[in-house]
Amino acid sequence: MMPEAFADKYIEDRSFLDIAGEYDLNVVSNSPMLSGSLINIPMPSDLLKCNYNGAKHLQLIQSIPSKALVCTLVGQKLNRHVRKNLEVLFTQPLEEDEWLNVFVPQSDPKPIQA
Repeated sequence: MMPEAFADKYIEDRSFLDIAGEYDLNVVSNSPMLSGSLINIPMPSDLLKCNYNGAKHLQLIQSIPSKALVCTLVGQKLNRHVRKNLEVLFTQPLEEDEWLNVFVPQSDPKPIQA
């Protein structure tokens, strides 16, 4: 995942995704889990509304607040991963405030269940 696309400001304090959306350009995210290297990073189920860790990561990507991000390409090695990741199809993307809340440190840190 390249957070620069939505975090860094390029022109007039706007992100790449903001500018792409203004010009009606479509952005495709490719390999957002860095070829599986991010899959072992636990994510909070309560905030992302998914159970399987891969689906949680995909939920985070699909919820990026931008009309320009229209597609995410994800490869899976095994059929069971595909089935588990399909969980994200039945989960509404997060609202922008919910999405931002994922990045807020929790006041009462608890071990996150993967």
